[in-house]
Amino acid sequence: MPKPKVISVFKTDKFENRFLNISMMGKPLDIFLECKSYDLEIPIKGKAKRELDIFEETILRMVLLKKCLIPELAETLCLKKDLVNFIILRMIESGLLEDNQTVSEKGRKLLDVQSQIREEIETVQGKMFVIKKTGLILPYIHIGEFQSEAVDDFDPNSITIGFGTVGNYRRIYGKCVRDTDFERRVDSVLDTRIVKKTIKTFNKIASAQNRSTIQLSEEYGIYSSASENIYFHLQAVVQEGNVDEVMFSDGFVPNIDGIADYIRNEDPELLSSIKSRAVDMTVSSDEEQVVTYRSQRYREIYHLYENACKHLPDIKYEQATIDERTDINEGKRQIIIDCYYMIEWAFYYYTRRNPLSEEMINLIKQRSFSANAKTLTRFAHDIGFQYTNMCSNLFAHIDGNKIDGVYNYNSPKLYVCLPLAIAEAKENSSSEIHLLIQKDRGVLRFINLLNDNCGDLRHDSEADAIDMDTVEILDETKRIITTILPDLSFAKDEKIVVNHRDSSLARLLAQVSLEKKLGSIFFSTMRVGLKNDWLKISPDKKGNQLPDAREYIEIIYRILQAELSEANKDLNGKGKRSKSDALTILSERYTGRIPKSFSNINDIYYYNAAKEEGYSTLGAEALVFIANVDNPVAEKLNNLNYVQILDRVISLRGHGNMVALNETEQSLNNLRDDVIKLSRVIGGYYD
Repeated sequence: MPKPKVISVFKTDKFENRFLNISMMGKPLDIFLECKSYDLEIPIKGKAKRELDIFEETILRMVLLKKCLIPELAETLCLKKDLVNFIILRMIESGLLEDNQTVSEKGRKLLDVQSQIREEIETVQGKMFVIKKTGLILPYIHIGEFQSEAVDDFDPNSITIGFGTVGNYRRIYGKCVRDTDFERRVDSVLDTRIVKKTIKTFNKIASAQNRSTIQLSEEYGIYSSASENIYFHLQAVVQEGNVDEVMFSDGFVPNIDGIADYIRNEDPELLSSIKSRAVDMTVSSDEEQVVTYRSQRYREIYHLYENACKHLPDIKYEQATIDERTDINEGKRQIIIDCYYMIEWAFYYYTRRNPLSEEMINLIKQRSFSANAKTLTRFAHDIGFQYTNMCSNLFAHIDGNKIDGVYNYNSPKLYVCLPLAIAEAKENSSSEIHLLIQKDRGVLRFINLLNDNCGDLRHDSEADAIDMDTVEILDETKRIITTILPDLSFAKDEKIVVNHRDSSLARLLAQVSLEKKLGSIFFSTMRVGLKNDWLKISPDKKGNQLPDAREYIEIIYRILQAELSEANKDLNGKGKRSKSDALTILSERYTGRIPKSFSNINDIYYYNAAKEEGYSTLGAEALVFIANVDNPVAEKLNNLNYVQILDRVISLRGHGNMVALNETEQSLNNLRDDVIKLSRVIGGYYD
């Protein structure tokens, strides 16, 4: 019997290290899900050499066409004004601009060179994975030549795979979930539209994780062909606060929508075994249920911390003998190295949990080391760090290749993770980095000191350790880490008891309820601001947990406008229809009387929504969307009362504080539930 082929994104990693925002109970259970694979040939945009990055080129062209002020440039580039100002200052320094409204001769020449560069089209191999019985396509796409993981042992019910080398070899054992529908015909190719949609979803997820995306060339077709069956390594976990639901992760997303239902139908006993493995329920004296588990999150940091503690001296240096002093000095060297790596891992986990906006990460990826160093040093100064110029070397080694190397291969580097954390704090006023600054504005100097000394100690056995007490070094390291990772504790006992009534679970329970309604992938790939708005009105909330009626409507309004604006960017031919044509199409698709919230839209707002320029309104974005989507999508929207719901939200927002007099908690919750259904269609996450 030939060995089965297996793919594993997790490999030897664990769920809790991949998805830091999700608290799990117990340990994950490894399973191997049989899938039908499809080979792909994907046309991608070749990496033509750019003399200018995308932002520099856009600014030069706009300034050349008309004298543009910074606010206009910021609106066009969808960047913040201060970020545009930084880019312009750098362009003036590098000679591309004479001032913020005049293109230099050098800038004109480079524009001419850039215009002659054409992206070459290349193809890359890929693999997609489909559950044959249901047609469900897994979100992960393997890029490059496929090579199966090493299968050590297998039988009809289980598989064991192995990783590593002699002396450091690990095996993973898991139960098989096999495809038993042998009669079902398999499509020889996949629908190109479905493949492209899956690639777009893959790119959203990868971008949110700072991973490499697939630079798909839309103008060319994608070749696909049915290939062999492959077992996909999944980890099943029970999420804390929601023991009724089991999450199935491929290592790329925390939960694959549809897998739980498939397992429930194919192997219901497996769900029971997952829960029994994960949950250890006990009852306290007052019969209140609590959950006990041992956390394995941040295991690298804990391991380094334990190692550092072993080297703490148990005697004062002044009282030590010569031999003891030698041991103390060697121990101090190791403590400094361990503390450096602890901080490196901490900022890695922080940036995994708090990714940058797409605009910011693209800006940093496209710029050079020197350009990023100046911008990020300014960012650090602006958010309140002291000694930024003294510590500028911490920001001098980051570009797109370095970022991809860290997050594609889970290989932390302080010179990548620290700058990204600072950029995140520049965007996010509630970032834990601001709390770190409040506690000590000079913390960069300590990190820089540790960085410089650690480099010497790792490469020179004769190098001296910094003149600082080892306990102080370790305490400062712990303070930095626990500030940016507040859920990490250096307490001796890692066993934690969680009370489900504890308010600390509020956000977790909100995420659970929203993932159930919106779908895990849709919710997890949302932009941070949009996700936070949804969390404020999540289905699990009641009474005073919800915002007041006026704010409730404001949140729903913001959510719909953000989702429609995002969806409009993906519409083909958007903006080709005038407002009058859009209203004509709406009248054909909608049988009722068109409400004023659609018919009386300001022409400028409609133009801005259609062209993705400047300020627009919810009504404008809604009209652009309904007038440009395909008929099947329009029909789904009509069945969900798209026009009526949008009109009601716009109308209620216009009433302001009067909303509280006319709307009950139940009526607002019903409206939210209607918007959830619309959101799935708007976002493209529908059956």
